[in-house]
Formats: sequence, structure tokens, C-alpha cells
Amino acid sequence: AILVPALLKVVRSPKHVAGTSVTFGLVVSFMGTLLHYSLGDIPIYLVALLLVGSVPGLILGVRIASTTSPRKLTLLFAILILASGLLILNKGIAHVST
Repeated sequence: AILVPALLKVVRSPKHVAGTSVTFGLVVSFMGTLLHYSLGDIPIYLVALLLVGSVPGLILGVRIASTTSPRKLTLLFAILILASGLLILNKGIAHVST
């Protein structure tokens, strides 16, 4: 949740930030997957199911990033980050109150 806003301050191009964020996430996820696979923690069928859902989302994200103005893309990122933060906060409050 910190990577995208930090990159926006440095790069100032939402399209480049989106691509960098996805690439960074892909590399980190791949390394973690290899580690967990070597420990026998990952069922391959589950990885295949996750990829089936992730690849269409990736394609859609690239299309949105390449056809949306930088201002609108920045607003979209801000809304997604705010919504994510509110969901996390809500779960934390619900956990504390139970």
C-alpha cells in the first residue's frame, strides 16, 4: 500500500507506476512461491486457479492504465488505496470489539 504512492511522488507517471508496481509484485510473488514450493507448502492446482483469475485482471489493468488519463488514473489509485485502508480498519475495529 506504500509502494504506489511513493512511486507517484518520484516518477509522477501513473502508467509507469502501475507497470512498476505489477512487475515488482510479480517478482516478489514468484520468489516467495519458489521458496514455499521448495518447502512443499504449495499445491500446484491452487497456483493454477489463482493464475486463471489473475491473468485476466492483469490484462484489464494494462488496458485501463494505457487508455486512462494520468489524472483519472491517479484518482483511481487514490480511491483504491482509501477503500483498502477503510476495509483493513473496519476488520481491525470488528476484531477488537469481539
